[in-house]
Amino acid sequence: MTKTESAANRLTGIWRLVAFELEDQASGERRPRFGTKPNGRLMLQDNGLMIAILTAEGRKVPKTDEDRVDAFNTVIAYSGRYRIDGDRLSTDVDMAWNEAWVGSAQVRSFRLVDSRVQLFSDWGPSPFDPGKTVRGILVWEREIGLG
Repeated sequence: MTKTESAANRLTGIWRLVAFELEDQASGERRPRFGTKPNGRLMLQDNGLMIAILTAEGRKVPKTDEDRVDAFNTVIAYSGRYRIDGDRLSTDVDMAWNEAWVGSAQVRSFRLVDSRVQLFSDWGPSPFDPGKTVRGILVWEREIGLG
């Protein structure tokens, strides 16, 4: 079994979101993006399909257009086929809450530590704070292993 196959086996399963932070490249400051207790689930199947959904803590049922905008800005959801190359997890997005992601490759570095996996996005323009360069740091805890 290669190192990549071993990592794929260890990533396969269902994960619960523990933390979602954005790190500012210029200042190094890290801030929770969806609160201190975000909600989320990541499913990585052994057939190469992944599905992720993240929501902010404290969301309310939207009743107005402003509420619906807030609801859109407090969720991330996408799916697609994934592959692993070394410490990189790349997903070819086939559907997403944000249509701009469909057809793109979402690439994350990962680090496995005990029953948790940390995912790091590449540095890029913040979708939430124009003019800032950030990366997302997500910590997931294993719920169920499939491998």
